[in-house]
Amino acid sequence: MISNEPSRLDRFEASMDTITRSIETMSRQLERVVRPDSISENSHNALPVCSMKLDFPKFDGSAPLNWLFRAEQFVALYQTPDAQQLAIAAIHMDGDAGPWFQMLQRTNLLPNWQALVHAI
Repeated sequence: MISNEPSRLDRFEASMDTITRSIETMSRQLERVVRPDSISENSHNALPVCSMKLDFPKFDGSAPLNWLFRAEQFVALYQTPDAQQLAIAAIHMDGDAGPWFQMLQRTNLLPNWQALVHAI
């Protein structure tokens, strides 16, 4: 007896086609979220900065070269304007580094980021 109903195999294939189309649609949508048109083709492997939250490092006077490296990476990554770099650093001074930094600022020995780098 031949039935006009779709066989189990036909129903399975139809389900697989539906799933495949859904996956392709989601993949295209995900590509637009992860790699928007504003990102150049040369940076297609880069993570969008907005997807990462990094904290500016605290400085207590110890490991100055390590702190400088991390702080400079932060300001470069977030493209922090020169005028804001010292203010951000001031907020993140801990321990003995706090009064030291304040003294340098009050005596006008820290006009810019490079002066801080030199002082450290």
